[in-house]
This record gives sequence, C-alpha cells and structure tokens, in this order.
Amino acid sequence: MNKLFFLLLLITLLFTPLQELRAQSTDIASDKTIVFDPSTVPQWAKDLRRFDIILFGTLPFTMLFTTLGYDLYLRYNPALPGSYHNNILLISAGASFSLALVDIIITVVKRSKEQRRLESVPAGSYEIEREPYGEPEPELEPD
Repeated sequence: MNKLFFLLLLITLLFTPLQELRAQSTDIASDKTIVFDPSTVPQWAKDLRRFDIILFGTLPFTMLFTTLGYDLYLRYNPALPGSYHNNILLISAGASFSLALVDIIITVVKRSKEQRRLESVPAGSYEIEREPYGEPEPELEPD
C-alpha cells in the first residue's frame, strides 16, 4: 500500500509539468483585460450566494446556542436517543438551514411585491417619493 502511494505520487509529480496549465499560461496575442460586470450575473445565482452566506454564517451561532440549550435540556431530561455530538450538529445545521430558507423566502417575496407594484403603475405617470424635510441649512453671514 505504501509503495503504491509513493508510485502514484512519483507519477503525478513527473507528469504534472507536461499538462497544459491554462490558468498559469500567458498569451501574448490577447492583451485585452476582461472587466467583471456584476449586472451579467443572473438573479438566481445572487440568491444562491446569499443563501450560502447566511447558511454558513449563522452556523457558528446556532451551534453555540444549540449546545447551550441542549446541555440545559440534558440536565433535566438525561434520556435522549442518539449521540451528543450528532444531535447538536443536526439541530444546529437544521436551524441554520431554516434561517437561510426564511431569509430567501422573505427576499423573493419582497422582490416580487416590488416588481408587481412597479408593473401596476400606469405608463407615463410620475412617481412621487415622500421624504421628510431636513433641517434648514444655516445662512452664511457676509464678512
């Protein structure tokens, strides 16, 4: 087993320079710089990224609160099926998933509501935005 591992490692190291590494190559003919345009990213990809960020961002906090709550529960009810760590991991992962799912549902509903509102406005009408008056600017005194 050990010899097979070193043989595969040796073959991989020997033949790696022969592979085309497109990410590392430089092409003299193409000096054009490609600028990333965020408007070309589809909305579902942005929503998926937001879901991902919230899911993994809330995981440490849900893990902390789940551990505290689970320990308090076990103090008074010691008979729970399953292992301690698996239960905490499953509960915290479920809570993080639920928070991310609720967030994405709220975001999609808000977006569709705003889109329906904009579509219901007749063409050529004015949109009036109400804003409170700010404090008046102090007048400059002549010297």
